[in-house]
Amino acid sequence: MKKSILLTCIIFFLISCKNNNPDSFLLKGSIEGVNHGLAYLKYTIEGENQWVEIKDSAKIESGKFTFEGKTKTPSFATLVVNDVNIRFFVEPSKIQIKILNDSLNSFDVEGSKTQKEYELLFNEDLKALSKEFIHVQIKPDTSVEKKRVVDAIVKSQKEFIMKYTDSYIAPQLIRDLLFSKMINVKDARYLYMYLGDSLKNTLRGKDVDYYIQGKENTQIGSVAPDFSAPDIKGEVVKLCEYRGKYVLLDFWASWCTYCIEGMTHLKKIQEKYKNKNFAIIGISKDDNKADWINSIEKYELNRWSQVSYVQSFDAHSLGMINRDDINQRYQVNGIPQYYLLDENGKIIGSWFGYSESNKQNMDKMLDDIFMNK
Repeated sequence: MKKSILLTCIIFFLISCKNNNPDSFLLKGSIEGVNHGLAYLKYTIEGENQWVEIKDSAKIESGKFTFEGKTKTPSFATLVVNDVNIRFFVEPSKIQIKILNDSLNSFDVEGSKTQKEYELLFNEDLKALSKEFIHVQIKPDTSVEKKRVVDAIVKSQKEFIMKYTDSYIAPQLIRDLLFSKMINVKDARYLYMYLGDSLKNTLRGKDVDYYIQGKENTQIGSVAPDFSAPDIKGEVVKLCEYRGKYVLLDFWASWCTYCIEGMTHLKKIQEKYKNKNFAIIGISKDDNKADWINSIEKYELNRWSQVSYVQSFDAHSLGMINRDDINQRYQVNGIPQYYLLDENGKIIGSWFGYSESNKQNMDKMLDDIFMNK
């Protein structure tokens, strides 16, 4: 009898520990009009210096379903039920979601603090501004209407960041504002300083810090971040070994049509200044090594050094983050992106995109440099 009681206590203790795991969440859902089927849940969690994607499924029985999972930090999850995609935050807690069978696919989430913060931020006013922005974004930055909308969006999101300094949403807001050029690098760093220390120490917080650093380090007048990266033969190319030369960094990819178009211009530049103190380094943003190598051979791009923006394709494909990767140090979003460095490694020219205007500006700068050399 004593053994039976002891065994029961042990089982109860283990179950209690399982349910009270500080990193676990329990998601219970209900959906109107769907009695049976499958629900699919996808979310990304913070691993040891890497992002890990989790996929799970659960049976729908009598319109109800349950998921159990683990995540140390909030994650913006995607729930697919009856071909309907629903985005919301999961985090370590007991969460309930009720999905209504209406034309808007409405849903209500309880138990997720971050989801409530998200709903507070993206209220009806901000939704209306976002719709306005879609219509005015093609207008010039000097447009009074565009400036009004952008200023209102920035004001709303800045106020949220400075009030909810421990919200997991805040770092991503800073990144998105900087990425969309609604704020400058200085403002992004200022807002980042408001974040709580625990938030800064999350993988999301660190990622945004590195993103801001990358933008800070690639401003005109900054010394370009040094890097060591493998070429197609596996030999290491070091930027520091190019000191004493003018260097054009070309960020490109095999799948980028404008990048490939721009190669004809780069070949002309390389031919024109091949006997001068000048070099080009191509930096590929390809995620597939074979695509990268095949493009170099196809378009005859081995006339100058070609390196990858990651140290390891395999590690990168697994979501592992290497802060020594070029993509971490430069944080280039769109391509083609060109940086011209002087003999001391300082950035003296920066051009985004392939256009006639950029070609002319690049040519003029190079002509001015080498005219008397």
